Amino acid sequence: MQNIIYKIAPLMLLFFTVSVFGQKQSDNFYYYKGEKFFLDIDTRTISISFEGENSINSFKSLRSNSIKITEIIEDNSRATVVSLDAKATSKKAVKSYYMEVSTSKNMTIADYYKEIESYKKLPNILMASPTYTTKSGGDLGLSNNFYVKLKDKNDIDILYKKAKEMNLEVLGHDKHMPLWFTLSVKSKNKLNSLQLANIFYETGWFESTEPAFMYHNIATSNDTYYNNQWSLNNTGQNGGTSGIDINMEEAWSITTGDPSIKTAVYDHGLEMNHPDLQANVHGTGFDANNGTSPATVRGSHGTACAGIIGAVKDNNLGISGVAPTSKLISISINLVSSDSPSQLASGFNWAWKNGADVISNSWEDMRHRAL
Repeated sequence: MQNIIYKIAPLMLLFFTVSVFGQKQSDNFYYYKGEKFFLDIDTRTISISFEGENSINSFKSLRSNSIKITEIIEDNSRATVVSLDAKATSKKAVKSYYMEVSTSKNMTIADYYKEIESYKKLPNILMASPTYTTKSGGDLGLSNNFYVKLKDKNDIDILYKKAKEMNLEVLGHDKHMPLWFTLSVKSKNKLNSLQLANIFYETGWFESTEPAFMYHNIATSNDTYYNNQWSLNNTGQNGGTSGIDINMEEAWSITTGDPSIKTAVYDHGLEMNHPDLQANVHGTGFDANNGTSPATVRGSHGTACAGIIGAVKDNNLGISGVAPTSKLISISINLVSSDSPSQLASGFNWAWKNGADVISNSWEDMRHRAL
């Protein structure tokens, strides 16, 4: 009898381990239009959200040959939403941050979840959770925020009641989309923002939910050739077939654009004093990462894209844009380090609300998103 017990015990332990970690793996999906979209766990890194400026140096001290920490990103969600209650308003100045921490190579899924649990025990941790990989091979982090869209503006009480039940903080609603609310996971919560977003959706009380994924490296490659614009007028100058172009010179004989037409270049931000762009720049633009004006130059890709669209023609400088007499609006976003869905959405909303006729963004984030 004793031998049987000894044999059964390890089997029960194995079953318990598989059940616990199997359940956690099965939680790695989100809803889009009522359908589940499953995610692949990336055991190379762990997503961590924490609060307090004093904690930054503590986490930086964790860096070693075996542990690598990504750039620590400040979460501007509190500053960019409209707060509806006194508590959220009073905490506007509270700063929270996001980072990713590397793990040991070839870590098992069980050990990976154990390491996540160990990070949850550190001071000032708001949430520690898995990171994921996209279908295209990109990295996808998970912050401690998620978004909920109300079915009706009168459903606010339902939202606050559910948030209180789940020990969550309602930060406020989006400035441009008042039915979309940002909720934040507080410390000591056993569930992460992905799981909580799903719980809210499964109640049937809300129109849509979405985790605040953190996107990385969503910019396309910068392969613009300033002095070799064969696409506008192909004479076979590069060994290609003459005439295979967009017939730009023929189009210019009809129009070179209209100064009243404004194109928002949503990218790294453009150099507003660039000699080949300056005459066509309209306004000061917008920075989607900080939620403020003016736009910021965060890299070279935006200036290159703006040049293709609206570089000044016949000025003996650089290149010529396809619409050289139209106007350009600069909207900046990181694209390389972590960008949240609400930040990405804010740039589009600011553009159309501030007179953009066309929005150009030479990048994409994860598909199947509601926000």
